[in-house]
Amino acid sequence: MSFTDALGVLFNFQKFITIPNYSKNSHVKFYIIFLRMVPVMLVISLTVFEIFKTNFFINSHPIHVENDLNALIDFVIKLCYVINRFGVASVIFMGLRDNSNHLLLIEKILILEEKLFNLNFRRKTNFFSRSNIESFLVFSLNLIAGISYWWFDVIESEFNTVLLHCLFIFVIISDNMMILYFINFFREFTKLIMFIVERGKIIENKFHLLSITKDYIEVVALINAGLGRIIFVNIIQYFLVSTASLYLLTWLLIEAAFLKTQNILIIACSFWVVEVFGIIILLCQVGNKLTVKIEELFIFLKDFSCPFEDVQQPKFLRFNKEQFLLWKFHSEIRIIAADSIPINNFGYFSIVSFIATYFIILMQFRQMEQEILNGQQL
Repeated sequence: MSFTDALGVLFNFQKFITIPNYSKNSHVKFYIIFLRMVPVMLVISLTVFEIFKTNFFINSHPIHVENDLNALIDFVIKLCYVINRFGVASVIFMGLRDNSNHLLLIEKILILEEKLFNLNFRRKTNFFSRSNIESFLVFSLNLIAGISYWWFDVIESEFNTVLLHCLFIFVIISDNMMILYFINFFREFTKLIMFIVERGKIIENKFHLLSITKDYIEVVALINAGLGRIIFVNIIQYFLVSTASLYLLTWLLIEAAFLKTQNILIIACSFWVVEVFGIIILLCQVGNKLTVKIEELFIFLKDFSCPFEDVQQPKFLRFNKEQFLLWKFHSEIRIIAADSIPINNFGYFSIVSFIATYFIILMQFRQMEQEILNGQQL
């Protein structure tokens, strides 16, 4: 089973979003590319229709309310829908923009994996893989959470609202599938480096190990080039949605007693918040583990390089070792989203600090709004 097979459903999903022109063995035909692009074009068309039909969401309320909402709450609720729409559109745009780098990345990984196959690297073939199970759970939970809005009369039955909510469900599932793709991509890529370190302890041809390591580090640079901008867009989207969701949850707990569906909305909003934070934590954890393993590989190479100093070793081995040591100091071994946010533990705390900052700003706006209303009543 190859690297792409290990990603399972998540990689197949990418063929309809960012790499519709992917083909493993031959050049993909134009009609296949067109068929893969049909779902995306349909969703984009519905989104454009929805925006103009609802006058940029001004004439549509996402949730069923008995009283008029204050301006800030109404704005934040609709902002969640707008963020998700533009987030998916931006992901598609960035995916197509970096399409060639993404395809080259996959090609390089498959070539590297083929070299490791010669060293007895194998993957277990199993349809019920971790990536497929996670995909099924994310799809099912988000679909059930979205449909439950109708079961408990949370949303209105008007056409605009139904269309808005259906697209919301699709967008949420698409966003989570994209993040899961990155998470499992890093997991499978980490397995390669763990195998390199393990086999490196018994490989006699150290020059061959240096060559494989060089290929591996070059792939890290391609990950930043092919996936970095897409990851950055997803992170910004999750950061904005989580901030808005936290604010809505605070409002629901404190001021939304007049809503008949208050409890259901609290549960749903809590679910979205936990899911967003959980996915961000998981993404940063796998990125941090990958960085740590690369550092361990460099330490391992440093340890076994001492015998190369023997003057009896061939000159080309000593030369290549020296060149590799120079080269590695100029290589980026971290996964960095758009050259700005590192995907590791440090990056996670940066994201959380941004969320906390903008959540406080929203609370200050709410306080200002309340003071203005109190002043008008006096």
